[in-house]
Amino acid sequence: DVTKKRELELEKEKKILLLSLSHDIKTPLNTIKLYGKALEEELYREEEKKKHAACQISEKAEEIERYVDEIMHNSREDILDIQVKEGEFYLDDLIKRVLESYREKCSMRMVCLEVGCYENRLLAGDIDRAMEVFENLFENAFKYGDGKKIVVTFYEEDYRQLIRVFNTGIPVSDNEFNHMFESFFRAGNSKGKQGHGLGLYICREIMRKMGGEIFAEKEENGMAFVLVMK
Repeated sequence: DVTKKRELELEKEKKILLLSLSHDIKTPLNTIKLYGKALEEELYREEEKKKHAACQISEKAEEIERYVDEIMHNSREDILDIQVKEGEFYLDDLIKRVLESYREKCSMRMVCLEVGCYENRLLAGDIDRAMEVFENLFENAFKYGDGKKIVVTFYEEDYRQLIRVFNTGIPVSDNEFNHMFESFFRAGNSKGKQGHGLGLYICREIMRKMGGEIFAEKEENGMAFVLVMK
């Protein structure tokens, strides 16, 4: 009986893992589609912008390749385990990557992106996974926000770096707010939108494995997610 129960648990974990990787693939895929459409419709006049779009497509295709490798590897494994490398990175390098990926995307979607000032601190963790957290938060903002504004602000508390990502829109209900970080949870505002309810679950797993945390804040005119980094 215990063996059977464990087998079912492992099956569920495997399913979560494969769904989480499939979910991750959607982010670079959306970027490829967005830039591909822009090139197809000849939205860019300057050669530099065309080159940037081509580079983004190439970079995101490599990212998808990595995810596919991970899916193939993990379909042979039994455990949900998001691997996080131990290391250090500068906040500036992370924010540059975020802006490189999302400044243009926001502008194409007519979303006003505001990024506050910060000190270039050295942080503990895995910059690729930290970027993944930002990708999930931005894609969430695009999907569930009202498409008007995304604001990223920085502050310090108890020697920790805090990064707050806020988007305008209708906040979730109190009941939904309490379940946001659970796997497969989808709020009422997700009806008719693609997804498995894994984005925030993945964010929390990554942040905790990097010795940090993520929590949500509900405001009258939107939602915010605060990343706590070492």
